[in-house]
Amino acid sequence: MRRRKLHAYAQALGSPSYLAIGDGPIGDAEYARLLDRIARRAPRGFALQFGSARRVIELGLLGHVVLSCSTLREVLHVWLSHAEAAGELVRVSAQVDDEAGEWITTLYADRILSAAARRFCVEELTATFFAFCHDVTGDSYADFIAEIEHDAPPCLTVPDALQASLRFGCGRNRIAGPSSVLNRATTGRDDETFSLLLDQLAHVKPADGVAARCGALGQSLMNYLLLGHSRVPSQGDAARWLGMSKRSLVLRLQGEGTSYSEILDDYRRRYAMALLDEGALCTKQIAHAVGFIHENSLRRAFRGWTGVSIGAWIRARN
Repeated sequence: MRRRKLHAYAQALGSPSYLAIGDGPIGDAEYARLLDRIARRAPRGFALQFGSARRVIELGLLGHVVLSCSTLREVLHVWLSHAEAAGELVRVSAQVDDEAGEWITTLYADRILSAAARRFCVEELTATFFAFCHDVTGDSYADFIAEIEHDAPPCLTVPDALQASLRFGCGRNRIAGPSSVLNRATTGRDDETFSLLLDQLAHVKPADGVAARCGALGQSLMNYLLLGHSRVPSQGDAARWLGMSKRSLVLRLQGEGTSYSEILDDYRRRYAMALLDEGALCTKQIAHAVGFIHENSLRRAFRGWTGVSIGAWIRARN
């Protein structure tokens, strides 16, 4: 998740030379150092703009769980329970007082962050909060107040997507609004998918295969495929969703050393194996879930992925 986020920063900033991302795991200290570099060199207001443009889908498996929640209250519970999966160095806590009709979310920046990085992360996460809320409900949040400890930078332009009232120079970093908002329904409610993905999130493992080596665009495409559920989008559909032409998608994926068909095959492999491991769906249902028209297509593909039949794989797992 951290690597994906840093690649997104680099892309938005024009791939600067100071943001050199190594190949190994990105620990807290290394992540804090890179965030400091970004915060000191990024244009004023970049963090707010970047956060306002984020999508829930960028959170990978956690994002898919959030998108299948039924209400914003459920989203908040999932986020607070599994926020560490996103790898942020800003912790979030929430207090909900239904009697007083108030909902307060407080942001605590990790002490490992420099002052510049703390300012950057708080601004970005504040804007991301409203972007994500709008993403899952489609509603606006103009009745919320976002408070930030540090003073406003000069010549700051607040993005239109940040609909809340933004105040700088406050006593703490927090977001406050009416608790009735928590009862708003989400647009992607899917109880069966929610249960399956939530169980997977509890046993999340490092990515392997294509997902482990593809870049930011490949990761975005992988996440988009998971959103499709029973319908696998065409390459043209994926290109339009990603905001580019089909040719640009092909060339950029080639630059990352992969292709649409390779990512689609890896998506099907990972998701089918996760659902088989879960055991709640039959083989035919799983075939449809990962976009195969016929169950036999899944069985042939599975033997190609693993070298064994689905039945033999399940028996070995058991």
